[in-house]
Amino acid sequence: MNFLKLISIIAVVFASLNLSEVKAQSVLSSEQIAAQKDSLKAYKENLKRYIESLKKDLDTLTKHRDYLDAKIKSEFEKFYISKYGKDNGTMVANGRIWKGMTEEMLKDSWGKPDKSNTDKYNYGIFTQHVYGDITFFFRDKLLIDWEDKGKK
Repeated sequence: MNFLKLISIIAVVFASLNLSEVKAQSVLSSEQIAAQKDSLKAYKENLKRYIESLKKDLDTLTKHRDYLDAKIKSEFEKFYISKYGKDNGTMVANGRIWKGMTEEMLKDSWGKPDKSNTDKYNYGIFTQHVYGDITFFFRDKLLIDWEDKGKK
């Protein structure tokens, strides 16, 4: 048993000697530390310049996106004015809803509905178009009313 104790003590001593060698090897000279510090400062400055460049690029792209959005809106408005006339075309282009508008106007203004339902009777064709929480009611393709379930 004494023999095993001795071996374990020797193992601990060798392990601590190896750790102190590793620690000694990881200590840098002041010149090496200064060189690494200068390298890191230069890298930081390069990153700052790169970030500023990215900010300028982002600003340029944001302005271009805003210009394109305005251009698209203008072209849609021109298209809907040519299709529905000045007053109705402007309202369709701006996403406005009013009683008497057609189903086609609603679809042009708001896109394809989430759900639709049509019932035919002797006294008219009744259609419901659902967009999220809003249901639009049409009689013979003209809007007669709508209900917003989200505002109850």
